[in-house]
Amino acid sequence: MRRGMARDPEKATQKRRGGAPPWTGWAALGVLVAGLAALVLWSLPKGGTPEATTPPTDAGDEFEPWHDEALVNGHGAGGSESPKPARRDTLERPAEASCDLAVVVAPREDLEARIAPEAIAKLLDVRHCGAACDAVKKNVLDEAHVDIDRLTTEELVLPPKDTWDVVGASLTTDERASLDSRTTAIVVHTHGPGAPDHLPVRTCLAVTSVLAETLSGLVWDETTRRLLAPRDLLKQAITAPLGQPVLTPRHLVVQLYRQEDGTARMLSLGMARFGGPDLAVRGAAMADAETLALVIDAVAAKVAAGASALPISVSLDDVAKVTGVPTRDLSAEPARSQPAVLEAIEPARTEGDPDNELAELVPKGGVSGEAWASVLGGLLRRAPQVSYAAFDAELTGIATRSRRELPEVVKRFERGAGRLFLKGPFAAPGADAGAEWMWIEVRRCDARACTGPLTNTPALATNLAEGKPAAVQRAEVADWLLRLPDGGAEGGESIRALERRAPTSK
Repeated sequence: MRRGMARDPEKATQKRRGGAPPWTGWAALGVLVAGLAALVLWSLPKGGTPEATTPPTDAGDEFEPWHDEALVNGHGAGGSESPKPARRDTLERPAEASCDLAVVVAPREDLEARIAPEAIAKLLDVRHCGAACDAVKKNVLDEAHVDIDRLTTEELVLPPKDTWDVVGASLTTDERASLDSRTTAIVVHTHGPGAPDHLPVRTCLAVTSVLAETLSGLVWDETTRRLLAPRDLLKQAITAPLGQPVLTPRHLVVQLYRQEDGTARMLSLGMARFGGPDLAVRGAAMADAETLALVIDAVAAKVAAGASALPISVSLDDVAKVTGVPTRDLSAEPARSQPAVLEAIEPARTEGDPDNELAELVPKGGVSGEAWASVLGGLLRRAPQVSYAAFDAELTGIATRSRRELPEVVKRFERGAGRLFLKGPFAAPGADAGAEWMWIEVRRCDARACTGPLTNTPALATNLAEGKPAAVQRAEVADWLLRLPDGGAEGGESIRALERRAPTSK
């Protein structure tokens, strides 16, 4: 077992799992997270007109936002500052599944007899191992795959006392206080093949549950960095028949970090028990983290079941199956949901990451908050979120510069420099509706206007539709964005300006 805490729990938000998935108000999911085409209203008499803050999503050809640091990190023009990472063909897995748990107890004279494999096997029942109890009992007695060791808590190295209320959030005050008197640790280590039977994790959870119950112990789970009571660990018991899916959100912790550029980095903890790599995600908007955790859960379940080929596709049904939330509560339009197609690249490791295999998931095309918003929007068919902001000096200045730069940008586009997107106003029906500011992908330009498919879903301009032909007058352009062949991007100044104003955490 690895010793000590690998990461300060106060520097990360853990999406803790237990019981029913903690997603309330699913019918209003779009209120919780940024929409596929998050909108900010400009210049209406009572507040503004709709303004698409996210870069355009492609209504036709494949959208490839590889490494849009020019947008995500605000580096400005010039595109990506680092080379495109190599995509993997398959997920790299550890040689075998392994699980480590420790039960911390007060000293007692009968401890050696209580932790003997034969004694533990006799106490296993269906609430610990379900339909697979015979196989689990046999595995407990196999010294080649199961080790039960006795240590002191000093040798184990529990987390610092001032973190117990964080890592032991599910414990009572008395249970946390009792940790001082628990000087003995019983460490359960199991290893062996993962899918399809997952005997290592089944055995590890079952044996540790029995020891925690019979010894009145508390459980230190270093992998997911949690202190648990026996009742908490029992909720993770795997009772499904051998060969059936076993992973649920209770088995993982997904940590959420705010990066220096304001975007989210998410990391799963616990996949080594299922013979798979932990999963990392970066570059998504903080507001999308709650929903992205669902996708991580669904990918993790597929990986635990044996999936290794890339790209990997996650459907709305996959999310519903692993979370237990009906598709109708996940999406207002489940019939129109589009699977999230994800690739994997060599991860950018951070100090404190687990030392087992790690895979970084990316949308098809690359890493950016906009690409993640597009994936989640297609999967959940979320309605655009609308907020309001004044058309102020900053946005006016961006529009003025964009119009001044446009002739040269159009020339570059016509020479094949990249894919050009323009933002402009679109009249909304109704005398007082004003205009809605959205993006098109340019197909051609003349002296007065540029035309191409609309790449946002209208909020007010209901006479238009995403993917349909539209035109932006050159004199009314509010911003431009050029996606370069190498995956970089230039322009998009209004996107960064509006993202700075939007809330990035809940």
